[in-house]
Amino acid sequence: MSKSHKQDKVNAALGECVIAFQSLEHDLINLFSCLNSKNNPTIGIIISAKLSFNTLLDVLDAVFRFRVNDTALIKKFAHIIKESEKFQKERNACVHSHYECNFLCADEISFSQINKKISRGKGYITRHKEYDPDALIELSREIYSLILEISSLADNLQRQGYIDDVYGQLS
Repeated sequence: MSKSHKQDKVNAALGECVIAFQSLEHDLINLFSCLNSKNNPTIGIIISAKLSFNTLLDVLDAVFRFRVNDTALIKKFAHIIKESEKFQKERNACVHSHYECNFLCADEISFSQINKKISRGKGYITRHKEYDPDALIELSREIYSLILEISSLADNLQRQGYIDDVYGQLS
């Protein structure tokens, strides 16, 4: 594979992951907004504009459990929150890393993902990992699958009267 083709694949995989994650965050904001005010989700969108992803998950979890009394829906929601946290960690590791280009020969390259961290009990550490764009594309697909689960949950919430049909109209 040529250097430019490999670089294009790396760039595309990173971009796809970022777009998938932003879509996930958008859908979680929409869900929060509809649960916050069933008839007018705009206030939820305004509030969530200032929330970090972690804070959004915490507030969404609290509001969801306050508004929804169905054990099965809460179980589905808990899975969504857990997966969202996992995807956030994986996305952050990719986005906040440095990618070092390794020239294996004149027309072949590979990429190393270098992530520098300060960790309690360990001090400053540098992690090197061979970068696999296919793994990142798979992560993006998993994120899109979770987005479909959020849509399904929103449909169930709407059918049971917890939110209005505005969820599908938010953009």
